[in-house]
Amino acid sequence: MFGVQKKTIKLMAAAATAAALFATPQAASASLIFDSTIDITAQGFGNAPRLLTLQERGKGDDVESGCVAAGSGGSISIGSSACISDARVFMGNGVTNTGGDEVNPQADNQKFGIPTLGELGFQDASDIGLLFNAIEPGGAAKNDVNVNDVTLKFYDSNGRLIDAIDGQQYFATTETGNGRAGNVFVVDAEQQIRLNSTVFSLPNFSDIRIALESTISAAQAGPESFSAVNLGRSSSGGSTGGTPVPAPAGLGLFAIAAAGLIGFRRKKSA
Repeated sequence: MFGVQKKTIKLMAAAATAAALFATPQAASASLIFDSTIDITAQGFGNAPRLLTLQERGKGDDVESGCVAAGSGGSISIGSSACISDARVFMGNGVTNTGGDEVNPQADNQKFGIPTLGELGFQDASDIGLLFNAIEPGGAAKNDVNVNDVTLKFYDSNGRLIDAIDGQQYFATTETGNGRAGNVFVVDAEQQIRLNSTVFSLPNFSDIRIALESTISAAQAGPESFSAVNLGRSSSGGSTGGTPVPAPAGLGLFAIAAAGLIGFRRKKSA
């Protein structure tokens, strides 16, 4: 009798633990995720303004890092002082960018920018797209590049950081040449819900500015750049507003515990 009670207590404890995991959002591997590669034209400098442009400055380590930030009244800052720590990024990936590899002239608004959400036409987080253009040499062994981090930041009109999310992606191959093709990062479903709450729910969200920072390794040429693209998903039913579903890990543990309890009850009844 005591053994049966002890087993019941263990099963109930397992179910309680699984239920807690079920109720707690599980950490995602990235908030900005690679979506697709698109073939485009007329995206060279002077045609499509960039959020961030960076190129290694002769250090010989094949690593590039650059940062842009928005200040009060729409002022822009570039360089190490514009970087934020990973601790300020929601569910950060552990990479803190250092900056210093922003290309010159840094006053060129075709290579750096802090546009408002209104200027970009973003209505909610499902519209956000970041187009990554890597200028790497040709050849299978040369044109790979690793985006160790790309951080998207949101600033109010006073230059206060409202929110920040990040992501990372390794690209085994890249299209050679500036503006010939691009790799698109999007906001994952869970973080769309968050940004729609923290940013797009604000009454003046169209005045909020975005800024970017990134660190890239295996970079052998450059310059590498990011620009903003409006995916238009909010107007086509692509928004993911609503209540987030539990992460798969939480669902799995809950199911295991529930199955154990059901099996035990059936055995006891038999």
